Amino acid sequence: MKSLTSVSVVVLNWNGKHLLEECLPSVVGAAHAYPGTCEVIVVDNGSTDGSVSLLEEKFPAAKLVKLSCNTGFQIGCNKGVEASQYDYVVLLNNDIAVEKDFIEPLVAHLVGNDSTFAVGPKMFYWDRKNVYCSAISGGFSHGYFVQNWAVNGEQDLCGRLAPTLYLSGGAMAFNKQMFTALGQFDLLYHPIYWEDLDICFRAWKRGWRVLYEPRSVVYHKVSATMKLHKEASSYFYMQRNAYLFVWRNITDRDIIIQHLLCLPLNLIYLICRGKGVWIELRSFFAALARLPQVVAKRTLDRRVQVFSDKEILRRSNFREHEIVSGTVP
Repeated sequence: MKSLTSVSVVVLNWNGKHLLEECLPSVVGAAHAYPGTCEVIVVDNGSTDGSVSLLEEKFPAAKLVKLSCNTGFQIGCNKGVEASQYDYVVLLNNDIAVEKDFIEPLVAHLVGNDSTFAVGPKMFYWDRKNVYCSAISGGFSHGYFVQNWAVNGEQDLCGRLAPTLYLSGGAMAFNKQMFTALGQFDLLYHPIYWEDLDICFRAWKRGWRVLYEPRSVVYHKVSATMKLHKEASSYFYMQRNAYLFVWRNITDRDIIIQHLLCLPLNLIYLICRGKGVWIELRSFFAALARLPQVVAKRTLDRRVQVFSDKEILRRSNFREHEIVSGTVP
């Protein structure tokens, strides 16, 4: 039976006129093909390349949220969610094209289900043949978080409905009420990176689950948006936010101790093998400067924590669990 719930699709754009021309028609087509009510919202992050004119001329049915400047990924997405009318939101990057039936398999797991926060699709590369992202598990090595993607040789190793530690912020559906309860994407990570892992991890901590649904299919023009950012700044934010994620979220004592003990050695290693002394030290001290915010957020999170870090990693491991409807694995 097809779900008739109402859905908001939010697309974030910054200077991506060429990407909107390629990708947005498939999104609009999927919204029209969806059996329930579906609105399309495009958040323009202060583009200067004619994106707004394109949207107004060729996609008048899409609701346009115009921001005066590039506010970054987190703020732009949060603004789009705030502008949405409906209880279930599908968030997409402007470099994502979709199959016309991709919405319903995602939303079906959210409707009437108070244990599921978010669901993500199978994401192919732009070639439509090789898988870019599916289910993801995680762990810790030498005090640092490591990811294990269920992709090998660009093929999906999961292939079924399964739990996943997190979903790419470039293509995910979620319960808007839960998203708001989690405080939306955390601006601690502004302007980009790690916010998607962070919010999914915090959802797991509350006892909510995150799922991978391979029946929903999208196509990603990988790094098309990120090419607009300088490589050095992208690396800086990635490294800074890796520290912030651990400090903000990890509460299991043995993992914290391991992280603190390994921190000097890992920092030395990164300086020797990474992008250079300056950028490694700069990213570490930039994270350190946000420590007061981290401490405040950790204190609040402990009040609603249900699962330990190790339990989250166990429950979200797609290799160990299959989904039973209505239950957290």
